Amino acid sequence: SEWNHIDGGSINVFVAVCFATLLAFSNGANDIANSVGTAVGAGAISLRVALVIGSTSELLGCVLMGSEVQKTVGKGVVSLGEYDTHEDLLAIAMTAVLAGAGISTGLATAFGLPVSATHGAISGLTAVALFERGSPAIDDSGLGWTDTGNKAVIGGLAREFYQRVWKHYSSRKAWKW
Repeated sequence: SEWNHIDGGSINVFVAVCFATLLAFSNGANDIANSVGTAVGAGAISLRVALVIGSTSELLGCVLMGSEVQKTVGKGVVSLGEYDTHEDLLAIAMTAVLAGAGISTGLATAFGLPVSATHGAISGLTAVALFERGSPAIDDSGLGWTDTGNKAVIGGLAREFYQRVWKHYSSRKAWKW
């Protein structure tokens, strides 16, 4: 039979690609709604333009920032050294994370619930690593950055932005049509 030459690794790759596609679609649907929903709702841009902008932005984000995300996950969340002798276990674990994050993000988006695909993936990855390898598999040095970012930088940027908005709209010239 022609199926005799297909090994478990090939099947896992196929299943992982299916769940990765689901996660990408779900995350893109959620992100695009958050990003341009008001512009479409206000009639500023058409749904077609919003889809082009969103698809292009999601693709560029993956291509340009994907390796940095992988480095954070690979060195700051899970100690991949724990899987050196069990690559097959790591592959199955990653497939489970993709499945969980993709399904939960898709369902939450479909029902209009707030969701973060990133938090779903990171928490799934953490849970799988803890379950399979215990606490040595977790590298907690990156978990704080993944979850909160640098609050001082984010707060400073937000403060600067709102100060500029306030300054602009405090002027009478801003209110002339």
